[in-house]
Amino acid sequence: MKKPDENSLSDESLDAETTRLARLIHTYTPFDGTFSQCIPGLNVSRYSKVNIDYVRTFNSPSLLFVAQGVKVATVGQEIYQFGRSHMLMFPVALPIAAKTTQASPFEPFLSVKLNLDPQRIAELALKVYPQGLPAIGERRAAYVISARLGMIKALSRLLECLSNPVEARKKTSILNMETDVFFLVSN
Repeated sequence: MKKPDENSLSDESLDAETTRLARLIHTYTPFDGTFSQCIPGLNVSRYSKVNIDYVRTFNSPSLLFVAQGVKVATVGQEIYQFGRSHMLMFPVALPIAAKTTQASPFEPFLSVKLNLDPQRIAELALKVYPQGLPAIGERRAAYVISARLGMIKALSRLLECLSNPVEARKKTSILNMETDVFFLVSN
């Protein structure tokens, strides 16, 4: 009997959870745009058209998770492309230019953005690294990584709370997203 390939099962689970997250995002985006949610710092976005030109904006420290579609962001001379199951992290506030490069009315670009509180991150860093932060090989304006299955599941659970405002408020007071995100990203 052939044993299932662990990577294949993991990829299937990641794909299924990313699809679930995309459905949840679609629920909270009635049309194209970015929508603030009742959980502070949580935004969901849907864009069904490809941009020809870059849109310039000022971005706060944040994490952006893509459930569907592809976007490109530029910071100075650096170019970051990110799509399905990717996470883009902006550790500091900075001006960026971005455009959606893969989207359609049937498969729009869908994402979740979590704004991060720099003061809270600094406090957590002292707790996690009491001897000082580890050396960073290369400092960048932003970082793109493949999202882990656990992080996508946590985002799906967080968005599910939005259907019950009482539960969402409880999750906000009990669960500090910056704490969870910081520990997941740093490990």
